[in-house]
Formats: sequence, C-alpha cells, structure tokens
Amino acid sequence: MGSGRWVGRLHPAVAGAVAGLVAGVVYLVTQLALSALAPETDTFAPLYRKAAMLMGGETAGGTTTSGAFGIALLIHFTLAAAFGRLIERAVRARAPLLAAVIGAAVGVLLYAVNFHVIAPSAFPWFADAAGAITAVTHALFGAVAGVLSVVLARADTEAAAAARP
Repeated sequence: MGSGRWVGRLHPAVAGAVAGLVAGVVYLVTQLALSALAPETDTFAPLYRKAAMLMGGETAGGTTTSGAFGIALLIHFTLAAAFGRLIERAVRARAPLLAAVIGAAVGVLLYAVNFHVIAPSAFPWFADAAGAITAVTHALFGAVAGVLSVVLARADTEAAAAARP
C-alpha cells in the first residue's frame, strides 16, 4: 500500500507551534543555565515568575508549591507555541538565514512588549528580569523558531514533491 510515511504539507499553524515549542525548550534551558551562573539568584527564578502569573505574586519570590513548576511549564510552553506561530507568519517562505534574523527581531519585540509594556502593570515581579540577558534569550528564541519554521515547511514540501509520480 504505502510506506506509512506522511507526505502531506504540514499546516503552517502546526509548523509554527512545533517551532515555538522547540525554541521554548532552548530558551528555557538557556534561561535556567544563566540563572544558575548568576550570583545570589535562584536557578529556578524564571519558573517561579511564570508560575506567579496564575498563582499570584508571592510565588515569584521562590516560595513554591507542588504545582508551581507544572503551572510554570504550562504557561511557558503555551506562550512558546503561540509566539512560534506568530514568528512562523513573519518568516514564511523565507531563506533560513533571513528567517533567523526576522525571528530574532520578533523575539526582541516580544521582549520589549512583555517586559516593558505588559509586565510593569500586570506582573511587576518580572521587573528584575528585564535586562540584556532576557532580551538576548528572547532573540535566541525567535531565531530558533524562525529557522525551524522554514525548515519544517521546506522539508515537508520536499517530501511531498518526492512522493509525486
């Protein structure tokens, strides 16, 4: 019958969400590693801040409950998938290098909006995280999501073309 291999075109929303999830892992690992290197900073501070978005500001200070990490990861990866979709729209059908540049720019824009427009009024506990390292990790997120979006779309298009008689 067939090879069992799916060769249809990957829906752009799926490509963007997958790219965002992978970029979200890269971002989170980088953030946690940099937090571990910073003196007098809790390694898991980025997760506490995210959990506090739903659990309340007191969670941002490092007081954790058994569900705080799960809540933080749910928030993080939901936003990563949504932002990945946004970046996919910005980089669709571009060359990978250009997708990386555009994605990085979108990542920095997301940083600016999230940390300098939304957070000061809605989530003030993010104030201490608004800096160069967080801006750079947002650029990294955007670059990874951008490149992966176009690579996923291209690989899928090439697979579909190869399967045609």
